[in-house]
Amino acid sequence: ATDANAQSPLTRNFPDSINGNIFEPRFVPEPPTVISPNEVTLDFGSSSVSALYELSSLDGSVGALAGARYVQFDIDAFGSTYDDSRVSPFASAYVKPTEQTTIYLSYSQALESGGTAPATAVNSNEQLQPQVTEQFEIGAKAEFGDTFFSIAYFDLMRPLEFVNDDNIFASDGEQTHRGVEVQVNGQIGERIRLVSGV
Repeated sequence: ATDANAQSPLTRNFPDSINGNIFEPRFVPEPPTVISPNEVTLDFGSSSVSALYELSSLDGSVGALAGARYVQFDIDAFGSTYDDSRVSPFASAYVKPTEQTTIYLSYSQALESGGTAPATAVNSNEQLQPQVTEQFEIGAKAEFGDTFFSIAYFDLMRPLEFVNDDNIFASDGEQTHRGVEVQVNGQIGERIRLVSGV
């Protein structure tokens, strides 16, 4: 729960308006920072350890990798205190139809630190609790001489953090990022190397 009457320990006194444009800029001194008498603390620490196991065929044409990652967050920031940990799995598998080409599939989870409320929110500077993200990816890679090609489709799901109608920065719902990434890297001359991506 968030205290709607909570005051940020760090605030700035901004002027109401400043008139100017790029042709007639107005330079003003930096607004003073007001620190409340309440104690202000900022202590952020994280640690992680991973273990994995890889299995592949004798000729290396088929393989898989599986593992887990332990992550712990210790957060004490502007009154937000979290001590959270999680074991997150990750796995991938690949097939090499030829020596130059690879098709792969991967899945992973991760525990990430939560966002920080902006200064304009009622709960400004509040650090949200750590959240779990998930990612799927499938792609193909090919290497021909000095030229490398790759294409991948990814699907990333993470918590949705935003300032709600009550002007409180909160985590509610899920956001999904989907897309395709294409890369072409290679030597196209004695003195020119192409590095591109879309």
